[in-house]
Amino acid sequence: MIVDDLLEKLNGSMFNNIDSDEILDLRDSELFDSEWNRVYKAVEEQKKIKGYSDENRKLSNEYRKNTYLRVYDLCDSDSLAAYISDDFGLVCDSELVGYTDSWLQVLIKTYATSKIPCGNI
Repeated sequence: MIVDDLLEKLNGSMFNNIDSDEILDLRDSELFDSEWNRVYKAVEEQKKIKGYSDENRKLSNEYRKNTYLRVYDLCDSDSLAAYISDDFGLVCDSELVGYTDSWLQVLIKTYATSKIPCGNI
């Protein structure tokens, strides 16, 4: 899964010299938040249309949990860990239901370069 590749990109250098508050503010900005929610709603709709099994839910939750714990260990910020784990859950769910989107692809590519997506991506 794509999330496996992205998990490998989460490393300490990604969190060196970052301003967590600034990143959180940029993620809460209208620009980022509206796109994230648009994709989230589209994925949720696809889950209803195509079906989303308990096995899928367990897999997604496991990725979210692993991501949260890894990020928290790297940056000691529960808020940032929660946002990033939500991103990884979104990526996992989108793959499970076969949903693609240009904004989502940029989100994935940003993580693939060991950067934290925020603001205008």
